Amino acid sequence: MATTADGWSAAGRSFLGVTVHFICPRTRERKSLVLACRAMTQKHTFSYLAELLTDVHKNFEIADKVVRTTTDNAANFCKAFRMFARRQEGMSTTAVDDEVNDAQLDAMPVRTATGMEVVDSIALDADEVAAIDDIYWTGTRPNPDEDHFVDLDNVLTEVGLEERVTYSLPPHARCAAHTLNLVASVDIERARVNQTGVNAFPKEFTTATVKAMRIWQLHARSDAFKAKIKKIVGTRLKVPVVTRWNSTYDSLKCINHILSNNQLM
Repeated sequence: MATTADGWSAAGRSFLGVTVHFICPRTRERKSLVLACRAMTQKHTFSYLAELLTDVHKNFEIADKVVRTTTDNAANFCKAFRMFARRQEGMSTTAVDDEVNDAQLDAMPVRTATGMEVVDSIALDADEVAAIDDIYWTGTRPNPDEDHFVDLDNVLTEVGLEERVTYSLPPHARCAAHTLNLVASVDIERARVNQTGVNAFPKEFTTATVKAMRIWQLHARSDAFKAKIKKIVGTRLKVPVVTRWNSTYDSLKCINHILSNNQLM
């Protein structure tokens, strides 16, 4: 069996959803079920996501049965599996594959037409390195100014596996659909920046997009503006978010619908 995981925010709260997919041994039909929808109450670090996923797999007693978990290309998900995924023989995705995928994402432009980041940050910052150190460290921290010796025999025999391995995740797969969505975002950005040749965007599109971006930015920053818009048109505007597929299209469609119906007149 395989699982998928995705995080999202709604009404000021964050959630992690997990689904499972398998072939029914009796009917040979593919089945899909929802395992969990967990409220996330902490900062969405890679270690917190690893903790939640490990807990869901253990609760349903499938930790040793899941052959792969698919997520989007979010940096925290990718780091969680890079640090805690177990290795399996015969699996096509390896550490080398992850490095290639990271390199491809890293080569993408950092910003889209809406000013959102699309690049997957693969570097561990100081806080994350410290978090990993806290997870795995089991002894008294040495004084960095003094020489110290480590008895490897004690480390290998006295520290049990349960103490050293906190989380255990299946091998990781990045969602192909999400990757293609990022590729499309990059192509749009390149066409927007390179305003020459047959692939250049019409000037009218660029001008309209810049105006829409100003509205979206004001809508995101001002509660008074949101309330005014909702009072006039009966709903809040949709705002582009790089992790939400088709959000730029949906946001432009929303503005176009309002203008076409003269709701702001």
